[in-house]
Amino acid sequence: MFAKAYLDESEEKGAGIFAVGGFVGTSTAWDALEQKWSAALPTGISYFHATACFGGRDEFEQLDIPQRVELLDRLTELILEHEVFMIGGTILSPAYQELAPRRLENDFGGNRYAAAFELAVERACHSLDSSPYPRDIGKQCDFYIERNSQYSQSARRKIVALKNDEALWWRNRIGTDAYGTKSGSGAIPMLQVADLGAFFAAKLVSKVGDGRIAWRPYYDKLRDGHRVHGVTHGDENSLQQLYAVYRSLGVGDRDEVEGAIGRVFNGSHEMRK
Repeated sequence: MFAKAYLDESEEKGAGIFAVGGFVGTSTAWDALEQKWSAALPTGISYFHATACFGGRDEFEQLDIPQRVELLDRLTELILEHEVFMIGGTILSPAYQELAPRRLENDFGGNRYAAAFELAVERACHSLDSSPYPRDIGKQCDFYIERNSQYSQSARRKIVALKNDEALWWRNRIGTDAYGTKSGSGAIPMLQVADLGAFFAAKLVSKVGDGRIAWRPYYDKLRDGHRVHGVTHGDENSLQQLYAVYRSLGVGDRDEVEGAIGRVFNGSHEMRK
C-alpha cells in the first residue's frame, strides 16, 4: 500500500506550542478529496488557510461569520467522506529552546520544527499498520510538505536522518519527500488540508479557548468520525530525556543524534481522542 501525508506547521505562541501536523491517507482517497475540496472554496478565496478562516483575516475578510461557518462545515464534511486521518507532532517550544537555543542549527535535534516534524512523520508511518511492528514491508508513505524558507532544509535533513537510522523499525516506510505551496504555479493543493491538521494539533495540545468561531466542535467532529489518528506531544520531561540521550552520545554522528528523538518520544503523551 502506498500512502501520502501532507504536513504543515502551526504555532500557539501564548501556550508555547509549536506543531507540525496534517493528514495521511491513500493516494486514491487524496485524489478524490482534491477534486471536491477546490470546488468547495468560495469565489475570491484562492486557498484555504485555517487561521485566516477562523479569524476572518486576509481573503476571508470578505466572508461574514455564517459564511465561514458554512465553509468550515463543508470542508470538515469532505474530510469525513474520505479516509484521510489527522496526525501531528508538537513541541513545548520554550523547554526545547532552553536546551537548544539557536533558532535553526543545533546539534541537539536541529530545531523545534525538526523535532515536531519527526513526531508527525512517525505518526504517519505508524498509521499504515495497527501492529507495533511492520507486517508488510511494501507499505510506504510519501510526504508533501509546505515549503518554508526557514524550515524546508530542516525537513530534508530530517528525512535523510530518519531513513538512515537503523534503530527505527518504521524508517523503510518513509517514501519520497516533496515541497510546495498551497496555491499558485505548481501548487500542492492538499497542503490546504494539512494546514487544518496543523491548526487543530496546536490548538488541541495548547487547550486554548474558542474565538468567535469555535474550533473545538470541528475537531470533535473529525475525532468522532474516526478521522484522527493521533497527536504526539513532546513535553518538558520528554525533551529532558532526549537531551540526556544526546549528552550520552557526545557530538557523534548528526544522523544518530537526530534519530534518537523518535526513540525517546515513544514514551511521550499521545492523544488519540
